[in-house]
Amino acid sequence: MSVRGATHFYKYKAPPENLEWLKDTIVRHQLYFPLPRELNDPAEARPILDISADESEQFLYRQWRTQNPSASDGDAAQALEDIREGIALMGPDKFYGRMIDGLHEKYARRRIFSLSRRWDNMSMWAKYAACHRGYCLEFANAGLFAAQFTREVEYVDVVTVNPSDESELGKFYFRKKRDWSTEEEVRVLSPRDVDPRVTIDPALLTRIILGKDMMGTLRAQIVRWAQERTPPLVVQRAEYDPKKQALRLVDHAASSS
Repeated sequence: MSVRGATHFYKYKAPPENLEWLKDTIVRHQLYFPLPRELNDPAEARPILDISADESEQFLYRQWRTQNPSASDGDAAQALEDIREGIALMGPDKFYGRMIDGLHEKYARRRIFSLSRRWDNMSMWAKYAACHRGYCLEFANAGLFAAQFTREVEYVDVVTVNPSDESELGKFYFRKKRDWSTEEEVRVLSPRDVDPRVTIDPALLTRIILGKDMMGTLRAQIVRWAQERTPPLVVQRAEYDPKKQALRLVDHAASSS
């Protein structure tokens, strides 16, 4: 599902010590999709479980039926009884703890590529682009980024999930606490257990914006890669406009003169 009202999305990055993976993005058209544990939110893919005892019982029973499709009615009845006994013996606290651990382990296998809606978000330049010494990649809202697993993040008070409600499953990946709302995030969610490196259509990467305080040697290297690329990549630079107290874009050649 595409995100309405946006023609492009943006990825802010700090200047890496090892530039090979940046070259992968610019020249080889590859993106790295991190696991939730590699992201900076400790609650990523770890929603609070919002499920009653009865719903838990039915959820576990449906899971058992899915894993045992040819089981007899007698075996199914025994499995349901075993589930009930297990919940009673464990007690609610221990049971919910185990259930949460199991679900979180399952949820953590989806990879997430995070983007933002704007290139001129000052807090994003400060937080993710090394205080304007990094760069910002611009991607078109098309292809991979307009696919069914791309959505705008909704910011809420508490991120919860009820695993027994199939209509809600997966939605929590696109919900974060309001503390993160300045990121204006859009994210791409991968299927489970896929290769972390994804090759994209070269046309999807449309521009690279260099931070206003990026070192000259890094700027020169990025420009060389942009010129070597097929198709060539547009390079611009962000500058601070003190009158408007905002960032503006200038062509890299003009900013270097």
